[in-house]
Parts: sequence; structure tokens; C-alpha cells
Amino acid sequence: EMENSNETFDRVLRAIKFAEILGSEVINGAISLPNKSPYLNTGSKLIMSSSSTPMGFSYSQNSSRETTLPEYEMLASKYKDICKSAKNSGLKISCEVHQNSPVDNSWSAKLLYDMVEDENFGINPDLGNILWNYDTPEETCEDAIKELAPISNYWHCKNLVRVNHPENQRSVFLRETILGGEIDYRFSIEAMHQSNYSGLMALEGVFAGDQFYSDRLSLNYCKELWSELEN
Repeated sequence: EMENSNETFDRVLRAIKFAEILGSEVINGAISLPNKSPYLNTGSKLIMSSSSTPMGFSYSQNSSRETTLPEYEMLASKYKDICKSAKNSGLKISCEVHQNSPVDNSWSAKLLYDMVEDENFGINPDLGNILWNYDTPEETCEDAIKELAPISNYWHCKNLVRVNHPENQRSVFLRETILGGEIDYRFSIEAMHQSNYSGLMALEGVFAGDQFYSDRLSLNYCKELWSELEN
């Protein structure tokens, strides 16, 4: 894991150089680790996952539940070094709330944010990653965005429909447009607006059907909501 950590750290430093050349505003990244095992111990049974980042199970590898305080301190130290390099290039650093990672919910994100305590460090509150991390979400998207909006500097947005199979301790997720899934983006955008969010918002679109049409619906919907709040 230390080798992976050093390799990732060096990759981020290279990304800062490229971002400066391209005139980017922010570098976003998740801190997911390679799976420790191809098998998931869900508590009642052992299953084999076909995904490198399995979602919707009762157990999540490399999660905040498995992360110790010294590990968060190590992550914060790395981020401080990264922020120092990024600041010299006029860039912000964003840590994405992501499944199968030590930052997978609002409280772990706030913990790391407070430890880093740097003006150009922030959180990417990807609510979809919170929704699909476990078969039953740890927190509601409304609670999460209220907590994360004040410390966010970049935002991935996607929407999902959750189909739960309690007999299997498993949920599967169907990708939807921003206005068609379970996450209330009117509520979420209002929360970000109330926190004076001024960063970028990136739409992670649908996988099937007329993707251009669906993603245009999502884009127009978000623009309309933000415009309403501005007026």
C-alpha cells in the first residue's frame, strides 16, 4: 500500500504541472485503494465481486469504517504537501467522496478537511457515490449535502434509482438523468447556493439510450435551478 501511495503522490504532482499548462482551476481525485481481496465478506456469506470498486453490498472494502486515525493523519500530511505545490501553480485540490475509500461519507470528508486545513483544499460531494456505496446508504443525500456544501470546491453530479434486494443484502443501481433519479438536486443545488458555492459542477451522465438528449435535459435543469436562485 505504501508503494501505491508514493506512486499516486507522484502522479498528482505530475497532474499539477499539466493542469497549470492547460489553465485548469482544480485537480480532483479519489483516494480509493486497490481491493485487498476479490472476495467480499458481507457478514452472512462470502461472495466474489466482479468489479474493481464494488457497490451496493453490506460491506465496502477500504472504507472509512476500516480507516484508523493515524491513516487519516498520513493522508492529511500528503494532501498538505500537494496543496503547497498546487498553490504555487494557482490550483485548488479537491478530494472526492467516493465508494471504497477512506472518504466515503460526510463525516469522514469533514474529518480530513479539518486535518488538512488549507485554503485551496476542498471536497467533491459526489452524492451518487454515497448512495451506492452500501446496500443501505449510511446517510441521506440531503443530510450529506448540507454538511459538505460549505467545504466543497468541485462537484460531480449523477443520479440513480436504487433497487434493493434485502434477501441478498444487495442493491443495484440504475443510472438516470439528474432530474429522474432519487437524489433531490433541487434541494442539493439550493444547499450549494446557500453556501456561496462558486466552483465547477460536472455532470456524470446516463449510460444508455440517447445520451446527448438526456444529458442536455440534465444540464438545462441545473442551469434553470441556479438561475432561479440567482434572481
